[in-house]
Amino acid sequence: MSAPTRLLLFCGATRWGGAEIVLGHLLEALDASISPSLLGVDDGVLSRIADRRPGTPWTVVPPITGKRDVSAIRAHRRAMIAARPDIVQLNLPVPFADAYSVLAAVTVPRARAIVVEHLPMSITSRGVRQLRCVTARRLSAHLAVGTSTARQIE
Repeated sequence: MSAPTRLLLFCGATRWGGAEIVLGHLLEALDASISPSLLGVDDGVLSRIADRRPGTPWTVVPPITGKRDVSAIRAHRRAMIAARPDIVQLNLPVPFADAYSVLAAVTVPRARAIVVEHLPMSITSRGVRQLRCVTARRLSAHLAVGTSTARQIE
């Protein structure tokens, strides 16, 4: 029997909403061959998601406040590497809300990075749009919840 796939699920939300509910459903439905862990910025949100699959470990990292918040970006990357994931899945409630977490994820050695976007909204920041273009090329998958979101990602 092979080792379980280590899946690190990232949630940058600070409030409970639809994307977090979906993440909880996913966690609950995962096969036993998947070993999940959670990473995020809010212990209340992570705890609530982890409740869907008792025993799921979770780690809180500081929120990234912008491109100059190098210490928080490094904290995200360090936590991702420490989890030793095969896959990092980042759940974004709004388009590239966690652009610098995505950047950290695509630099994790030997891990595939997957982004799941939940809402079709335009990205207003030129810098975030550029970062999205750079990191999108390094993603193993870029998923959308719904047709509108998929068209925007395309």
